Amino acid sequence: MELIWIEPKDVNREQWDAICDSNPVTPFVRSAYLDAVSEQWGILWSSEFHEGIPVPFTLRMGVKCAVTPTFLRYVEWVGAHFDAQAVQKALHAHFQFGTLNIRQQFSQGIDKCYQELTQLDLNQQAKRSLKKAAAFELNDSWEPEKLFRLVEQELGHKVPGIDTYSLPKLTQLVGKHKALKINQLNLTDDGEWYGGIWYLVAHDRMIYLKGTCEAEARNQGGMYRLISALYEKALHEQKVLDLGGSNVENVRRFNRAFGAIDVNYSQLTWNKAPFWWNLLRTLKKKVRN
Repeated sequence: MELIWIEPKDVNREQWDAICDSNPVTPFVRSAYLDAVSEQWGILWSSEFHEGIPVPFTLRMGVKCAVTPTFLRYVEWVGAHFDAQAVQKALHAHFQFGTLNIRQQFSQGIDKCYQELTQLDLNQQAKRSLKKAAAFELNDSWEPEKLFRLVEQELGHKVPGIDTYSLPKLTQLVGKHKALKINQLNLTDDGEWYGGIWYLVAHDRMIYLKGTCEAEARNQGGMYRLISALYEKALHEQKVLDLGGSNVENVRRFNRAFGAIDVNYSQLTWNKAPFWWNLLRTLKKKVRN
């Protein structure tokens, strides 16, 4: 299979989204999602332009780098005829450097994982936390400004990837809530708001995006209450609860407290950039640290 690279300026978003609509894919590959989180993105198309894979990228010191932006778990091949070798060959041909997460499996990829919940199986910690959180109430009101402020306050510079650079990307992403079917679930007590979560509704799943609670509510099991309620919503609509997932062990442990299972995807890494570029990149990292 020969793949054709289409630069960002030539991407037909309507055509791409129509192909996404006709395939069982996650919202991560839709144009609205990619526009929100990526500096730039193009598409590796099949020769018939019936299927392909989007590739987010940056230009650093003249070198084109395929990257996985913050808030994007992975990209994926959209279509029925996935050819791992052809995708890898095309990526190496068009990008000198890459760290790209892809949903499909590659023999030379590094295994990463996220967590899915199809059947609730609470451990003792989750049971205790949910018992403490029983007094909290829930609602679906759309109040993104409140949650933005709390995410910045509670997670900014404390959680990897949440910082002054990435938070505007989250703002852009949630701003496309209608196109991406992003909803908000809120945690309250006696009318007072204590936090919430954003989640996406896809054809076969609900996907946790981001959220948090005030420290007091968190200590009373607030996040357990929110995730448990989101699972009930997914169950009611006969969907999988996709917990967004993390390779960070404490987040993974939280997800697995509900009985969630690990689901693997691949991370491809390569470096064919010139020596001088790698040297400057190393020096810049040392300066930052």
